[in-house]
Amino acid sequence: LRAATASKEEAARQQKVRDAVATVTELSHPYIVVPATYFLELTLESFASMHEGHRRNLLFLDTLADVEKVKHNGAEIIFFSYECLRFGEVGPDQIQLTCMKDSLREIAQTKNVCLSNMFVWIDCISVPQKNKAMTKAAVNAIYTFASLPTLMIIVCPISRHMGKGEQSDEHSIKKRLWCRVEHLSFGCRRGPSNMRLHRGHVLEPL
Repeated sequence: LRAATASKEEAARQQKVRDAVATVTELSHPYIVVPATYFLELTLESFASMHEGHRRNLLFLDTLADVEKVKHNGAEIIFFSYECLRFGEVGPDQIQLTCMKDSLREIAQTKNVCLSNMFVWIDCISVPQKNKAMTKAAVNAIYTFASLPTLMIIVCPISRHMGKGEQSDEHSIKKRLWCRVEHLSFGCRRGPSNMRLHRGHVLEPL
């Protein structure tokens, strides 16, 4: 009986390993990015429509090969990591959104890349929100999603959490579990040299 139990436990452990490997070797959900030119047109209010309201303007990449092909063609994919500052709502606040837009323009200028060849991954638009099964699949792939971009920007200007009433900044974002997962995932694959901070003024090295 003990041998049978041990065998089942070992099989379960091996399955967990296979599942974990699968999340970094294939996409369990399409990689969905926002064209930078479209992102720059978004208003704060438009984020309320989430993924579903913007779907027709997004780029869906179904496989890792599709993602690599886009990057091979010279595209910049920027991952925005930030704190959600309202309970029960997704998306940046106005201060964060301004930083995001400013950072895209700065990247285009400093890297001499056309905005039309830049794309953004941001949770509230890149992850389906209404279909919970799809949401779960995308959330479970966050480690892979965060490791794929060419650049990660940690958006952490001084602002305030509307629910807690506490200040948010470069220190508070380090305490957010999902943000830490994003930073670790990207850093392990792409390295800190491809990570930037935006504290409200200009992009800074990590």
